[in-house]
Amino acid sequence: MSLVFALLGALAVSVVADEFLGWVTPICCLLLRAGARRLPPSWRERYAEEWQAELLELPNAPYHTDVVFSQT
Repeated sequence: MSLVFALLGALAVSVVADEFLGWVTPICCLLLRAGARRLPPSWRERYAEEWQAELLELPNAPYHTDVVFSQT
């Protein structure tokens, strides 16, 4: 019986981790746009596009937070 609970627990952790990683990129994009809004109006669009392109170059979602916090 404890083996069944261990397997269900492992499955639940996997689902939660996948869900979290699925939300990392959209949240980071929102944070980058918020950071770009603090720039002068003539620079906002350019930097928002540049930062988002740099963010989306990374293959792994956990590293996206590094880009966001280094840019804003």
